[in-house]
Parts: sequence; structure tokens; C-alpha cells
Amino acid sequence: MDSTYSWEPGSWIVPPGLVETLARFEIRCDAIINKKKAGEHSCLLIRGETGVGKSMFAECFVHKYLKQYPGRRVVAINCSAIPETLLESELFGYKKGASSTAVKDKKGILEIAGDGVVILEELGEMEKNLQAKLLVAIERRVFFSLGDTKETRLNAQIVATTNAPREKFRPDFWFRFETFAVPPLHKRRYDVIYYVQHFDKELIGLLTGGVVLALFGYNWPGNVREVESVCNAIRENIEYARRNKFIKDDKFEFTVKAFHRQQYSALFRQRSEEGSFCFSKGSELVLRLKQGGVNVKCIEAVLDEFRLGLDSFSSVIVGSVENDLNNTVEYVVSSIGERIKIVDNGIFRKLYGGFWSFCFVFSQNINSSSDLLDLKSSVVCNKFSKERIAERIEQMAFSNEAVESACKHVSGKLNYINFVNYIYDDEPQALEIFSTLTEEMKLVVLECTKFLTGIKEIKTDDLLDINALRKHYRGNEFLAYYLGEEVEADGEEIHIENISLNELRDLYYETLCSVLGTSHGYQKKIAKVAGRTEGRVSQVLDKNGLNEKFRKLNYTPRKRLVILK
Repeated sequence: MDSTYSWEPGSWIVPPGLVETLARFEIRCDAIINKKKAGEHSCLLIRGETGVGKSMFAECFVHKYLKQYPGRRVVAINCSAIPETLLESELFGYKKGASSTAVKDKKGILEIAGDGVVILEELGEMEKNLQAKLLVAIERRVFFSLGDTKETRLNAQIVATTNAPREKFRPDFWFRFETFAVPPLHKRRYDVIYYVQHFDKELIGLLTGGVVLALFGYNWPGNVREVESVCNAIRENIEYARRNKFIKDDKFEFTVKAFHRQQYSALFRQRSEEGSFCFSKGSELVLRLKQGGVNVKCIEAVLDEFRLGLDSFSSVIVGSVENDLNNTVEYVVSSIGERIKIVDNGIFRKLYGGFWSFCFVFSQNINSSSDLLDLKSSVVCNKFSKERIAERIEQMAFSNEAVESACKHVSGKLNYINFVNYIYDDEPQALEIFSTLTEEMKLVVLECTKFLTGIKEIKTDDLLDINALRKHYRGNEFLAYYLGEEVEADGEEIHIENISLNELRDLYYETLCSVLGTSHGYQKKIAKVAGRTEGRVSQVLDKNGLNEKFRKLNYTPRKRLVILK
């Protein structure tokens, strides 16, 4: 595709996690268009990580703009696809003779678009000196083509997209735009299963509970584009199996009735050079849990209620409930119309409920930018008082009942639930409300906490007072992070006034030796690091008896000095 092109409308779906974002974006669009009607001008900048779906939001704006101004032209340009020296002429145009290659006049897209829309993709790639020139045009609503002395009126509405950080922009240029952020996929993990269905409907019927758990847990650095890439990898595996008669052509059924796990694993895999998503993440976690002495069966029992599991390649598949998959409710956000469909699905909600339960029992932050099946994204507790926790649980119960009741009279049920739940985004964590859990759930949380802390001696009663447990295990990293405190080393603290300078000096040099080694020439290496002469280092080592110690055959230094941030 050329770097400059005329805009063509596409077709999009809107999963539940984007419903509120899109509805709010629509309000922003209306405000900008109404300003234009009143003779004012605002530029729109849509921000978001690569592959997050910024184009859909740009199209939403164009759709609404053309409803108010039908027949207007829409022109787009990708700022990262054009060399800086050419981008200026593409935007502003030039007069004949402006350069050695300017053999005739050329209009820039700011003029070509007229009073239509100019879409500037990857605006953050524009150099700051060109940002300054565009800023002048935006502020004064006029610009000069290269080599021209006559002003050209700027009537176009500017919409830009970027995945660049704010530092890539001039401050005055940045504040000339109304910015709108599109959330990354790891902050709306529920949407992953909808994108899978959108890209390849057949795949939904093949997914195992363990693969779905891995899909929800992955952090998706490539966002929606990476989901499409994973779907393509599965599709390629399926077609390969069909062509080689491993599965039947007319329906999905293995030709060989045995070895189901191996055959499933052959379908759900992706070459490492194509992406970092791992289909077998759940099975790998099971192995780690069993090695840690965790009772995996009780965790599996919780997930099984939601048709999920830790086993990545079990023969129980999500697609066994075809009727549920077909009962898809569609919502339309306001006046966007038929081009953008908003979908919600009952079975998908149930699956995500299982993933939420997984994060709950393992105390994982569901919005973390890490892969949650690594179990390295622990939440930090809210430190609610017992009274606040009881009040919060009562609020949640009342809120759920009130929402269900109100939804009977409110159109756009999903929007209303999102709006109400926004008030209560401080959910109590499993270890905070441990005493209120059922006995079965207490055992699950206990097993998970044993694994997270590495403390196998923990009993159910210990989790009734997490602060007391923390005092008993001062050096435990998980407990410290969970309570928002610093990790303290086990053992009695030695006060600084009881430590001599010679002891610190010895410890410093011994640490260097443990890192650099004590082979031939180690004193020269130490001198370079310590900023001392080799002779001075040798004197210090001799004086403190370290040279003699290090000369011993196969001696390995054991003392280490560690400085923590």
C-alpha cells in the first residue's frame, strides 16, 4: 500500500471490554464535530500500543464525521513510511522549482482533503521540526506549500494515531491534540476469546480448557494482531493435518483414535520465531505445582466448574456446548450503526469467570502486563479493616442485585453494568476475606499460597491473620510484596556502629573475588573495578590476610556484599 492513500471503510467487532471505551470515544467525537460546526477546531490523537485497534476508533470518527458532512474526502498518510525529507512535501505540497525534482506544482494532502478528514498514522514518528510547522498550521488554520509565498487555508479535520510515548512529541504540539487512549489487550483479557472467534470460528470448538486459560493469562504484547497470528498458526496446523489425513476432511475428528494428547499438542503449537505465546503453559504450571507439593486436584475442581482446566491438552473441549456459542447477543453502540458490531456471549462469560477465579486463588493481578500463568504478578492488598471488608462484601451483593434489577429497565445492559461497577473497583483479595470463604475454597487458597510463599508449613489458621504470618516470615518476598512492604533479611540486624571499616573492606574485596574469580591476574581486575592501583590492592589483601586465603588451591570465596535499591 502507498504511504498516502484514500480511506476505505472496514468492518469491525467490538468485544465487551471495548464497549465502554467506544461509547466514551463516541462522546468525544460528537464534541469535536460540534466544535467544528461552531467554527472551532480540535485535532484528535488516538493513542495505544501496536496492534490494539486504533484504526477502528479512527474509522468510528470518520463514520460520524461523514454523517454530518456527507461526500467529504478522507485521506490517510503513514508518517513512518515516508522519509522525513519527503513527508513535508506530502503534507504541505510544493510549487514548481521549489527543489531540483519539483518539475511541476503538487498539492499536499492538507489541501487535497479540503474540508474532509486527514488521518495521520504513526504521528509519533514525525520529527519535531516538522511537528513545529504542522503546529503553526493547526493554530493559524493556514500554511505555505514549499516554495510558495501564498497562504493556503487549512479546512481539514485532523485525526492522528500513535503508539509512541509522550516524549516523542513537542510539548506544545502534544497539547494541541485531544488525546484518547485505547486500552491494551492485557487490560481487557476477556476480549481475547472474542477475537479468536472473530478470526476463525471453527477454532472455538477445538479449544481445550487449558488452552483457553493460557489465552486469558498471556500478556499479548502484540495485542489483537498477535491473537490473529496465533489463530493462523492453529489453522495452519489443522490444514496440514487434513492434507495428511490425520483428521477427517468433513469434520474435526482424529483418524487415529489413540494418543489424543499428542495429537492435540500437535495442533496447538506455534513456532518460536513467530511469537512467544505458549499453548502448554497450563501443563507446565501443573508440573511446577506438583514439584512444590501442591494439591493440584482441588485447584482443578474450581476451574472445572467453569469448563477450564490446567491441563493444556485434555480431551475435554470447550466446543462441546455449541448451543451456547450460537446464542450471541449483539449490542449496537448509539449511532455508529451496522458497520461496528458489539458482541457478548454467555459461554465466554463463564470461561472468563473461571479465569477470574484462577487469579483470585493465586492472588494475581488480572490487569498485569505479564503472563499470569508465570505467577509473578501478585496483587497488593487493599489493607481494608475488617469492618470495611464486611461493608464491601455487603455493597457488592447489594450492587449486583440492584444492577440485575435495574437492567430490566435500562437499554444497553453491558454499558450500565460497566458504569455501576466502575465505582467499586477495589475488590477485596482472597487473603483479605479468607475467613468468609467456604471450607473448600479455603483449602484451595491455602494450597496456592503455599506455592507462592514457598512455605509448606502454613496452616489454614495462619491465613486468618496475614500480618501475623508476615511477622513470622520477615524475609518472605511474596508476603512482603502483597502487604506493600520491603523484604527484610532473616536474622538479627547488626547496627552500623558495631561494624568496623576493615570488615566492610574485606567483604568488598571478597565479593569482587567471588564475581571475578581468583585465577591469574585477579588483582589487576580488582584494581580496575575498585579504582585503586594494583600495588595498593595487593597491600590491602596482604594486610588483611586475603592474599593467603585466595592462594589456596580451589578456594571459592563465600562472603558476598549485596547492595539493595
